[in-house]
Amino acid sequence: MNKNVSKLINKVSIQDKEYPQSIKDLKNAPENLYFIGDLSSLKFSNSISVVGARQATLYSKHLLRSMVHRLSTFNSDLNIVSGAALGIDQEAHFSALENNIPTTLVLGSGFYESHLDLNSFFVRSLLKNPKNLLISEFEPNFKAQKWTFAYRNRIIAALSPLTIVVQAAEKSGSLITAKYARKLDRTVYAFANDLDNSIYSGNKHLIESGKAVALKSVSELCNKLGYQSPKTIETKNKSNKHKLASSLAEEIMKLLESGSKNFDYIKESVKGNEIGISSTLSLMEVKGLVRRDIGSCFTLAQKSY
Repeated sequence: MNKNVSKLINKVSIQDKEYPQSIKDLKNAPENLYFIGDLSSLKFSNSISVVGARQATLYSKHLLRSMVHRLSTFNSDLNIVSGAALGIDQEAHFSALENNIPTTLVLGSGFYESHLDLNSFFVRSLLKNPKNLLISEFEPNFKAQKWTFAYRNRIIAALSPLTIVVQAAEKSGSLITAKYARKLDRTVYAFANDLDNSIYSGNKHLIESGKAVALKSVSELCNKLGYQSPKTIETKNKSNKHKLASSLAEEIMKLLESGSKNFDYIKESVKGNEIGISSTLSLMEVKGLVRRDIGSCFTLAQKSY
């Protein structure tokens, strides 16, 4: 880890006034929290916790990105909380950065032992905005263990009044987060996608057991939150992003004409930052223009965009 990044790690005790009240709601609240960012910027009322599968489907990723974009048009201080893992967690954080809204990453290890590269473009982008937070209850040198990821889920649930389950299988860690959220009297929503598919069996269980409110669409979520569509802002944002995405997609398509390329190669070869490239590739996957192969390699699926 870069020494400059190491200096950014702060510690707060449960006795300190800066310690988040929402986490104090936990019966087993951690004595200390380690964090990077401005802890005072974490507002409970503006936070939404998002959880889901590591092996997320293209549809779930697209649904998540649509949700974050739509919500960002209503509240620029909205904070997206998730667990920094691959799949839905990662998509949630990237989507927040893409839409210029704060995001909080809750780690299941100490900072020095995190799977995140704290010197990566992603983390450096996070650190540009002090409202973005990285939080861990574990000391910086603490290595992740099987139980730590389930344990950190209670922090994810505590930080927000609302937890949204995007995609969860029968034994998903997302169900643990939902369980903690209910114990804390937080609201739990679960998208009601293809509930007969085993990859959404966790969603189905939460909905049918009455442990989560079913969501049929992003629009329904916005209605439940009392939002009405800001048509002018939304149309303008979509127009600008479509132009940018189209240009970037054309570059990626041209690059892939010579064969399969991994993400790092694409990132180094086209004009755009990691966040924009990741978002564009996700949308291209959804549209069936490219496919993701083993090892995060992308292959051209058809010849026009």
